Amino acid sequence: MVKAGEKITDPVVLERLSKAREKALSVRRERAKLKKDEKLLTDIEKKKRAKEVSEKLEEIAEPKPEPKVPEKVAEPEVAVKEDEPEVVYIKKSKPKKKQKIVYVEEQSSSDEEIIRKKRERKKSAKPPPPSPPHSPPRRQPLPPLRSRREMIVDDLYNRVYGGR
Repeated sequence: MVKAGEKITDPVVLERLSKAREKALSVRRERAKLKKDEKLLTDIEKKKRAKEVSEKLEEIAEPKPEPKVPEKVAEPEVAVKEDEPEVVYIKKSKPKKKQKIVYVEEQSSSDEEIIRKKRERKKSAKPPPPSPPHSPPRRQPLPPLRSRREMIVDDLYNRVYGGR
């Protein structure tokens, strides 16, 4: 047997060690190649899945065909006089005003008058104010770690003099 720190000079042992080194190196290379191939395969599969998902999304989100608008018939061109420029008036539409709702209550009286009253709108209930964020509970500090020696001494003390 060779002690640690001594040089190996036996040619048989040196040859055995070199063969073991070569074998270990070849095994490491094979495992690294397998790992690299697996990673490439998973990357390819991920890309393939992403492509399938995007294709399905495109199929779902395809715009619906718009109804065809009949094309305008081309009018024969009329010679425009240079003295009269062509003027096109565009009518601007005003935005519609919000209609006021008036509730009518009929009152039976001799005059047969109708009294109009405006009811007040119901006010929506305001949401309660947000509660303050909860603070996490305080952690108790851990007791200091005891060494193995202190644990043995405490155990021996408890056996001899009784437990705590």
